[in-house]
Amino acid sequence: LLERHLFDEMARDPDPVEETSGGRLTAPAPPVEPNKVNGIPRDALLLVLSRLEAHEVVRTCVLSREWCHLWCDVPRINVLRHKWGADADGSYEEGNPPFKKFVNRLLMLRNPVPLDRFGLWHYIGSQLEADSADAKLWIAHALLSKARKVEVFAWGNALEIGPGVFTSHIDDTEISSRTLEILAVIGGSVFTSDGRLSISIPSLLYLQLFGQARGRIPLLENTESLKIAYVSFGWFEGIGIQPHDDFRQFLRSISGAVNLEFYFVQTELNMEKSLQWCPKFNNLLLLTLGEWCLLADFYALIVILQNSPNLYTLTLNRKRVHMLLPNLCTFTFSLYEKFMHVL
Repeated sequence: LLERHLFDEMARDPDPVEETSGGRLTAPAPPVEPNKVNGIPRDALLLVLSRLEAHEVVRTCVLSREWCHLWCDVPRINVLRHKWGADADGSYEEGNPPFKKFVNRLLMLRNPVPLDRFGLWHYIGSQLEADSADAKLWIAHALLSKARKVEVFAWGNALEIGPGVFTSHIDDTEISSRTLEILAVIGGSVFTSDGRLSISIPSLLYLQLFGQARGRIPLLENTESLKIAYVSFGWFEGIGIQPHDDFRQFLRSISGAVNLEFYFVQTELNMEKSLQWCPKFNNLLLLTLGEWCLLADFYALIVILQNSPNLYTLTLNRKRVHMLLPNLCTFTFSLYEKFMHVL
């Protein structure tokens, strides 16, 4: 049985001098040639061990003194229930308790090093709640260990996992990174704190912001590398009355994008009669806008087009546009030879 004292094998180091049953002392064995495997760099060994399944990784603790605790730092965990074998009747019910005991022990004894990947294959038997509860704990452990990738497969019955397992609460209103290239912030709660969400990522290439709650528009800084932006906002303070400073600042922050989708839920948007609120979108080639740009006699749309000298394709949201311009289809700007599509 795989569960057979996998961790007990670490508890005792061999004594070089042991007393035999006859009371005589045996001399230590002659020195052996050093194992060349022990000369491999630790990081390389951990990478190799990461390719093994969890029970195989743990068994390496008996290979030598140097390997005794090496498994504790492996950055990838793969726990596979089906590798523990099936019961005599072909089911996996009886094998679940030792499997769960092993996984719990494994996660408890490993060092708190960040995980690159966590893979779980789990059988959900007749004890649906208990089997799902264990899986939720293991997944939560992986997320707390900052796992970059989590893969979960279940068979037998459905794995019941509430959204709380994957829910993160961010108290800090500042998001910053020097290497992040893709960022998606989805949900209204991040826009409703007392402070203003600040995002500073010089390396950012793709940004997705989706918020539906009241609050302030996020502050974007150091976004010169931004190429693609998808923005969908609900009601924000001040936007329904006049272009808020937050709104102008936000537009400037995304003005370097090549591909931009921008939506507002607002039903009213009164724009001041000037071009100061809209920056130059010199790099913009693809633009998709919602109905908000058609309010106030298309003023926002006109201003944005005037400030997008290289725009190639403009797409408008069909829901509102079709109501205002029911006969509109694809047409060509004669001056710029560029296209406009209505979805």
